[in-house]
Amino acid sequence: MKRAKRLYTLLGILAVVSVLTFCVLNYQEKQEEIKASGEVVLSIDPEEVTAFSWEYEALDPLSFHKDESWTYDEDSTFPVDEGQITSLLEQFRNFSAAFIIEDVDDLGQYGLDNPVCTIRITAGGEAHTIQLGDYSKMDAQRYVSIGDGNVYLAAHD
Repeated sequence: MKRAKRLYTLLGILAVVSVLTFCVLNYQEKQEEIKASGEVVLSIDPEEVTAFSWEYEALDPLSFHKDESWTYDEDSTFPVDEGQITSLLEQFRNFSAAFIIEDVDDLGQYGLDNPVCTIRITAGGEAHTIQLGDYSKMDAQRYVSIGDGNVYLAAHD
């Protein structure tokens, strides 16, 4: 009988400690708000772009500027396919997000503390920086930051 009381007392204490631990962890953990979107989060007219560059992992950065035509910054005699540059920039005409993650504290969990690729675009006097992070394991979509404090799951990579 004494043994059973002791066992029930220990089980009760364990249950109370487990519930308290669960409550404390949930109270301290800040939940980010995730919203389904599909809305355009960045709109850049390719015709207004005057400079375009990107850095991709361990590869050398590439940068271009446009006066009358597109020119490679490292070698002005290098032939640049303007159609390819326009095609790359066209992706940012109406850049939409499948999901928006607001109030992000830790960009590292999305691979954005050390991005896979950083794209810089100057258009209409405004500079835009787009960072590409990891792929979402659930959605197979890429995490993207456009510098506004939110993280987006890109509708198209």
